[in-house]
Amino acid sequence: MRCTIPEWDISIEDKKQHIKNAIKEGINQALTERLARAKCDLRVRDIKPEDFQLTSWATPSDGMWIDCQLPGDIVLVIIKALQLSAKPNITRLEFFKGFGSRFRIGSHELECCYAGLPILETLQCALLDPDSRRVLDRLAGRDEASLHSGIGSRMEAWFSEPYIYGSNSIISVKVKGRGSKGDYIALIGYAIEPFQCSII
Repeated sequence: MRCTIPEWDISIEDKKQHIKNAIKEGINQALTERLARAKCDLRVRDIKPEDFQLTSWATPSDGMWIDCQLPGDIVLVIIKALQLSAKPNITRLEFFKGFGSRFRIGSHELECCYAGLPILETLQCALLDPDSRRVLDRLAGRDEASLHSGIGSRMEAWFSEPYIYGSNSIISVKVKGRGSKGDYIALIGYAIEPFQCSII
């Protein structure tokens, strides 16, 4: 079973290796499924909400969030979850294969990843002068309200092993919240698909 790794518990080098291995597994899956003849015929891009038939990364407060079937020409690799909202509400993510949560393949408690955010924010405030801090917050898209709330940093929950969904796979993801409001949680990873060539 996969486990959850808080962002501060994984080094930069380990992150790079994690990403490299995940992409390699995704490419091998695509070649096994004969989506292309060779690696050079495949492209790797960041996944986006539309890959899960979503219009945004908004989640419900509780229950089924994603329940879709992939097309026959794409492999998705998911390596982590990233909190986008200023105030976290979602406490658990559950991954399944099959419509309606048929087979659970992973569950991730996010509380451990939220716990260190105030500490990270305090360290950022202590190490940076006010002008530098304002520049970083603008680059990160943080507004003044989130900055003063003590949750300027964003949660990153890395998965110890990537989730790899082959073509035509059925993906289901459930969320568990701590209140009546949903959240904005991005699933970070890569889509591997063949280059689309057109003849003019």
